[in-house]
Amino acid sequence: MKYLILLLTALAALLLLGGCGEQNEASSSALPAGTEIRTEMTTEIESSTRAETPSTEPPEPVMDQLGDPEQLLALPASPYAEHVYSHRGTALEEEPETFAAYDLAVSYGSRYLEQDLRMSADGVLYCSDAASPEALTGEARAFSDMKAEEIDRLRTVPGGQCIPRLEAVFARYGTAVHYLVELPSDREMLLALLELVERTDMAGNVILQASSFEILREAEQKYPDMRKLYLCFRQESFDDALTEDCVDIIGVSGKLVSAGNCRRVHDAGKQFNVYVVNRASSIRAVIELGADSYFTDYTAKAFVLEALYRD
Repeated sequence: MKYLILLLTALAALLLLGGCGEQNEASSSALPAGTEIRTEMTTEIESSTRAETPSTEPPEPVMDQLGDPEQLLALPASPYAEHVYSHRGTALEEEPETFAAYDLAVSYGSRYLEQDLRMSADGVLYCSDAASPEALTGEARAFSDMKAEEIDRLRTVPGGQCIPRLEAVFARYGTAVHYLVELPSDREMLLALLELVERTDMAGNVILQASSFEILREAEQKYPDMRKLYLCFRQESFDDALTEDCVDIIGVSGKLVSAGNCRRVHDAGKQFNVYVVNRASSIRAVIELGADSYFTDYTAKAFVLEALYRD
């Protein structure tokens, strides 16, 4: 059965594996001898995509690039979906954090989609890693300086995609997927997120990411059953996270990716996560290390490697 899953996954990903390039990555020296795990963050959209400015009358957003969401969600989820977190959707194949990027990830079998959050001047949450949508749309103003009606009119260049509201992403995929929502250290944004989660009844499908214990502790008070992922950058904060009741998953990169740290996380009754791994050798090493999950820009490739190397 395992080899049948591998064959089907490989066929679906064949074009991707043949054509996609990979980023340079910073290697980890904290692993056992002979093992190299590389982690990397997504590169910015190339400057050539920034030259064209959206027209005054933008086209309708291409929200159904791959088909109706019901049809997409009817496609089988990968049996390894819980291990593979689709970083900003398929950020190196489609414009990041757009419906096209999320649709493609879902079509590959992903059920864990990441959203970075920004908030408009009137308190509406949008999916974007950058403080401004300039790289994708040509609009240089920050999200926080625009009202929602202005952001809703923006379109990506050249894809013609809208910048999705988080609420629209929830509505599109519903409870069929899990949402890895990353928050900056912004209490106002946290309160807006918690209100949206309550209104849409999505607490069971949201995994809250933050690099702030304060943000996670406040979320824990309202939603103790909502899973929370602490993004860790230093060994000292990693050690602190092991004893934090508000932390369910510890996310690490670089030198913190080690067999010893993975074992300590499991001994503390938490899950070990790695961000962001893209090379085939890096993904294989993370799987064999025993990581419970990892973020990647190449969802289809990850599922092939999961079928090969996950016990």
